[in-house]
Amino acid sequence: MTTVLFVHGTGVRRPKYEKDFQRVKSELQNRLSNLKVEHCLWGDAVGAKLHHQGLSIPFYDTSGGHDQATIEEIEIELWRHLYADSLYELRVLAIKSGAKRSMIGNVALADELDKLVGHLPISRPLHIKLQEAEIDGVFEQAQTNVRDSVPYREMLQTISTSIEIYQTAIARAIIAEAIALASQHQQ
Repeated sequence: MTTVLFVHGTGVRRPKYEKDFQRVKSELQNRLSNLKVEHCLWGDAVGAKLHHQGLSIPFYDTSGGHDQATIEEIEIELWRHLYADSLYELRVLAIKSGAKRSMIGNVALADELDKLVGHLPISRPLHIKLQEAEIDGVFEQAQTNVRDSVPYREMLQTISTSIEIYQTAIARAIIAEAIALASQHQQ
């Protein structure tokens, strides 16, 4: 009889491990009935630990008397990252695991989103906002830069059921890229 040893990552602890173990064991034994699946729970004893209730992690919810970040603080932190790397949020979405391309009828969500980004209409109200922000002259270049980037293409591959979160991330990436381009032109 073949034995499969189920090993987990550094941050996994018993409750999560047990749930995953049962699912893996069931799936494996459904496919190959002559398998024996064994535990290898090591995280509780020697895995990574969150020291000092996560004080080194910005906005970590310690529930130990420390306030959670407000939505405004989270937005400020996100934009701080976007100003340093306009593709930051797309990179984060690109590493999202386990996603598969989904279909709406015969059109993949990723293709639909890419088409929307490629033919983004600039309405009069948007044009006015871009002028006010002094990024109207670089907006189309920013749009092209984002759309041609590797993180954008990789992110498209993670879309699973809804494109709203991706649309928002792409919009922020384009605006952050436009701000960076405008800043470069001013120097």
